[in-house]
Amino acid sequence: MRRSQRATTLGSVVLLAASMAAAQGRQEFHYVVKPHAKISIANQFGPVSVVAGDSNRIDVVVFVHSDKVEVTQSQSGSRVELTSHLMNGADARSGQVDYDVRVPADASVVMRSATGHMVAAGLRGDISVAGAAADVDIHNVNDAHVHVKTMEGTVKLTGVHGGHVEITSVSGPVILQAVDGPIVQVNSGSGTISYDGDFGGDGNYSLHSHNGNIDILAPADSTELLACTVTGHVDGEFHFRPVRWPCATLQTAQTVPPAAEILQPSSSSVHLFTFSGRINLKKK
Repeated sequence: MRRSQRATTLGSVVLLAASMAAAQGRQEFHYVVKPHAKISIANQFGPVSVVAGDSNRIDVVVFVHSDKVEVTQSQSGSRVELTSHLMNGADARSGQVDYDVRVPADASVVMRSATGHMVAAGLRGDISVAGAAADVDIHNVNDAHVHVKTMEGTVKLTGVHGGHVEITSVSGPVILQAVDGPIVQVNSGSGTISYDGDFGGDGNYSLHSHNGNIDILAPADSTELLACTVTGHVDGEFHFRPVRWPCATLQTAQTVPPAAEILQPSSSSVHLFTFSGRINLKKK
């Protein structure tokens, strides 16, 4: 009788251990989808990478770091959702899940993670990214709406063409390299905004930082550019003249602040504004 009880108890322990082991480590999910699929990833802690893959499949590989977190997943038609759920006592380390995802290039992607590195690459569907301290890297994206919201993570866009780009950051730096499109808009509280490109695409470019600097590297004849700072300074290698422009319409101010207007004509419109930072204009 006692042997039977001990065997039963031992069996229960083994099953529990096996269940815990299955809940962590590497997991895979695969979905067949139609064109213009949608995928949503809600992570708490850890990196999320979404890159272009097969045209009719979504392939997901996750690595769960402990039994303090679990991943739930669902599919409804061509819409896929994955969510990391934290258990009691989970922290940033034990609650980490790493996502490695391949989607059709025309898929729309929504992803969120408080920490970690979020990557989207090779896509032409809409991309929406949100994070607190997470870094964001979006590259090789065409004809897509790209929306990014972060608190303090670094946001970097490279080779993003022909889309509608909207970035909001509280304090993290924003780096744009070879980014163009009909609308490119960046708003930052105190982070530096860096742009290296040609302001192409017949677009409207609006780069605003309240306290941070704005650094521009572009061909001198690429655009007609309006740069304005209230208490900072405009430095430039471009040919420009001081003008009086009512920046007070962008921020409440009682005096007309210093500004500079670049003289080259262009089909794109570029507005640079910082309340107390510096605007640095350099020629390629």
